[in-house]
Amino acid sequence: MDDDLWSKDLFNKWSKDNADSKEIIKIMQAIHLLMDGCTDNLTRSQLETIQGQMKSTIQQCIFWQKQDNRSRFIYDLREFGTWLADFITEAQEKFWENENNS
Repeated sequence: MDDDLWSKDLFNKWSKDNADSKEIIKIMQAIHLLMDGCTDNLTRSQLETIQGQMKSTIQQCIFWQKQDNRSRFIYDLREFGTWLADFITEAQEKFWENENNS
């Protein structure tokens, strides 16, 4: 990643803070679990919606990381995870509803 976007020094500083690091890792693991295990039935359009939201979240997190605002970084990351869970749940419900009506 471009150094202008992500400060390695600041990231290293953050990674030394055990509580924040654990929280970020926990959220990222949940996001990865959702993406890896729960998106098989989503349409291309739904996946593109997720991609757009993820891109926006990454940009926000980079901004907050540059501001050295860990609490807002974690908040935005958590908000994305919550949005993702809700989005996938709704998409899966629609998929299974359509399957049952076929």
